[in-house]
Amino acid sequence: MIMAVLVNSYSLSDDSGVMAAAAITHFLFGQAVFSYLNGWSVLIGPGTSLDSTGCKYARDLMGLVAFTAFVVTFLFRGYS
Repeated sequence: MIMAVLVNSYSLSDDSGVMAAAAITHFLFGQAVFSYLNGWSVLIGPGTSLDSTGCKYARDLMGLVAFTAFVVTFLFRGYS
């Protein structure tokens, strides 16, 4: 997953602002997806943590939102 972030960030290297925003968003949502898949506490922002003992459906929804945001930001190619 880290290689995907680095490759995608490098492909946006012509605009440093877009590259930095994409890298930060990738790391934020990438760690949430990784945590979800490993059964750890899913954290997207301050105060939005759901652990494996919490509501299963809310945790699944948070994992789906994190994965969707990760894919959308991976496909983002900057503003035109």
